[in-house]
Amino acid sequence: MKGTKAVAGMNIKRVFGICMAFVLCAFVCVSGASARTIYVPDDYEKIQWAVDHASAGDTIIVRDGTYTENVVVDVAHLTIRSENGSASTTVSAAISNIHVFKINADYVNISDFSVRGAKNAAGLYLEAIYCNISNSTCSNNFYGIYLENSSNNTISNNICTNNEWGIYSWGSNNILSNNTCTNNTYVGIYLWYSEKNFVSNNNCSNNGIGIYLYYKSNNNTLENNNVSANGDGIRLYNSLNNKIGNNNVSNNDFGIYLQKSLNNNIENNTANLNNWNGIHLLDSQNNKIESNNASNNFYGIKLYNSSDIIIEGNNVNSNNEYGIRLEYSLNNRLSKNNVLNNTYGISLAFSDNNIIYNNNFINNTYNAHSSYSTNIWNSTEKITYTYRGSKFTNYMGNYWID
Repeated sequence: MKGTKAVAGMNIKRVFGICMAFVLCAFVCVSGASARTIYVPDDYEKIQWAVDHASAGDTIIVRDGTYTENVVVDVAHLTIRSENGSASTTVSAAISNIHVFKINADYVNISDFSVRGAKNAAGLYLEAIYCNISNSTCSNNFYGIYLENSSNNTISNNICTNNEWGIYSWGSNNILSNNTCTNNTYVGIYLWYSEKNFVSNNNCSNNGIGIYLYYKSNNNTLENNNVSANGDGIRLYNSLNNKIGNNNVSNNDFGIYLQKSLNNNIENNTANLNNWNGIHLLDSQNNKIESNNASNNFYGIKLYNSSDIIIEGNNVNSNNEYGIRLEYSLNNRLSKNNVLNNTYGISLAFSDNNIIYNNNFINNTYNAHSSYSTNIWNSTEKITYTYRGSKFTNYMGNYWID
């Protein structure tokens, strides 16, 4: 009996081992089969047919040519790219009121296409997470690229031109970088109700508005963008806690324009060369304007009906009318600004209780102008400072060339 039990035990182990071998073999076969490269039109005539027959992990390569279709991508972990770039491969909407590419699946990569013809829809429409759209040209659509309730995506190195809207984004934690958005009717890059996005190194020109953060677009970062020849360059409306830094903003009606916006930092931007207003705040509170260059505009920095703003360390030079202009604005602090060669260095109208100290007003036609205003023209506390090699502790005023 003992021998029989031993043989039975050995048989059970052998059967188990054979079963595991079959399972592993099946797993390897399935894994190997799931990572295919599919060619259009070699394997399937249409991109949509290739998507319909694809599995997670597949790559679809589209050869040169023009494809007239509307593609729905509902397979996750899929890569779709052209073989030789957007100049060689065009996907045009078969039905103009349907998106050219509609991406409903996560972890999808789409690149290197020219996408056009969605007159009442988007060239590339995304409602997913962790997707990548890159190196594509989106033109003659209503929206070039549209993100709806989408997060953690990367939109990079695309050209969005001659659409109604260039890139329209509603979501969080997206990266929009190195895109060129030109000649769009309304906005080059538009964030609506969007948080914690990173918008960097984009070129936005000749749009209605270059970059627009609208309605509770909070905690976003806008850095190193070139924004020129738009109606408004960078505009915020009803948005909080955003960082706007190191952008070049020129030849716009308003360079950087905040309306009804709180707790934003505008730092180290170059807002110069023929903006009507370099930096303009309207109905806004508790913002910081620091270390910017606002020169060669009509107005350098202007506040209207805005309060508790810090304006510090800016270069405000050679503006046609006003270097710094405050109207109906209260409780702001202006210090360490260099205000040179403007018609009016600083002008205040109907503005009270602003603190203005430690600024340099040099070679302005009129260094200061104040009407219907009562303000404080020195620090409110004693400050220790060095002047001509000697240290002083006193209330600090301003330096006036005259």
